[in-house]
Amino acid sequence: MTIYKLEDICIKIKNGGTPTSTNKDYYSGKIPFFFFFYLTSQGIFIHKTKNKISVESLNNSQA
Repeated sequence: MTIYKLEDICIKIKNGGTPTSTNKDYYSGKIPFFFFFYLTSQGIFIHKTKNKISVESLNNSQA
């Protein structure tokens, strides 16, 4: 298993920019989207994220 630091694989890390979940098109993309609660549910290592957002979502939210 390869281990990466978030600072090495993220372009931008910001708290509080979750795209609205009512727009399903926002969650149909290929950009991995990380929720901070993964740290408490997966421990200090994040093994995967099931959520992926679209470019439209990235451009129309504070994500």
